[in-house]
Formats: sequence, structure tokens, C-alpha cells
Amino acid sequence: MKIEKSLLPFLSEKFNKINDPTSAPVLTPSGSLSNGNQFPLYYAISFNSTVGETKASPIAQVNVSKARDNWASDGTDNIKITHPTAPVGAKSWNLYVATASSGGTVVPSDLLRLASGIDIGANDFVD
Repeated sequence: MKIEKSLLPFLSEKFNKINDPTSAPVLTPSGSLSNGNQFPLYYAISFNSTVGETKASPIAQVNVSKARDNWASDGTDNIKITHPTAPVGAKSWNLYVATASSGGTVVPSDLLRLASGIDIGANDFVD
């Protein structure tokens, strides 16, 4: 079958699947957040290729001393999220977050997108 390329208004790109992440992101709380464990937060990441998104990584948990609404507004209370090694072909990454009561359980469908299309060259994101 011959395709008349002059009729195509766009370029197509061959789909190349990239591997799903197998490791959870590394979470590093700073400021006064690192002095407590009353408020659990959960994070996961996914990677983007030019045509799609991987499944979410395993979920990482961090326990902090303050609810998000009470974090210092000057940015000293934050959590640095470092993604695991990116798969070959990844162009950017996405970050997901969830909260739960102490003793609660979080599953992937509980996660909400916090940021998307983060440059693949940026290994860290500060929440």
C-alpha cells in the first residue's frame, strides 16, 4: 500500500514502549517536617515517552510533623522527591501525591497528579 505523503499534515512517530518504573522515588523531608511522623504523605512517579506514559512507580511514603496547610510559606518546609533511574526513551516525568489517615492505605487510584511533564534532566522535584 502506498501512502501519499503530501496529504499528511503531520509527521508520525513510531511507538517505542519504555519500561515502567520498578523503584519508588526517594523522599527527603527538610525543615521542621523531618522531626515528626504524625502526617503520612505518599508519592509515586511515571515517565513519559513521545507518545505515552508508563504505569506509576511503586508508592513511597514519608511521615512528617505538619499537615501540608501548615508548612512554612518561606519554602523551608518541603519534601524533595528524587525519581529512580529513567528508562531509555523517557522524555519527561510526572509526580503523583496522596494523603491518608495514620494507619490508612493508599493504592495507585488514590494518587493525584501534582506535576506533569517535568524535564527528564531534572532528577528532583521539591514539593
